[in-house]
Amino acid sequence: MPALAQGYMGLDVDLSATGTPDWTNVPGVTVANGLGYSENRIDVTDFDTAPGSTESISGPRANTPLTFTMHDEPTDEAQIAILEASDDNESLGWRLKRGTKAQIFKGVPVVTLAAPVNGVVTYSVSITPDAKPTRDTVTP
Repeated sequence: MPALAQGYMGLDVDLSATGTPDWTNVPGVTVANGLGYSENRIDVTDFDTAPGSTESISGPRANTPLTFTMHDEPTDEAQIAILEASDDNESLGWRLKRGTKAQIFKGVPVVTLAAPVNGVVTYSVSITPDAKPTRDTVTP
């Protein structure tokens, strides 16, 4: 049976001005979806293909964006960096954590204001990776 654990998933943004990542937690993230990468494989088996075998061609497929909802925390440095990068069309480093595993990628955040409900301001954020995400191990 699956078990939910507080802190199992997390999203970090790289706030470093140098080459060494400065991973900072993005607070207020409530829902995260997407972030995938796969090869685009097309079956081209035809009458000239040897019996019992298949042929295919492949190429890059567009990366699936990571989308998430974020509650507004106006003084948080990670959220300020995300909003500024969206305004300036600048790429940031991202790390999506799942337990001890993580996917790391770079991408420009696209931020839209969601309707305030009960006085809570939220943002919808979408980030399409610039390239295939890399995998890493993290300490939860």
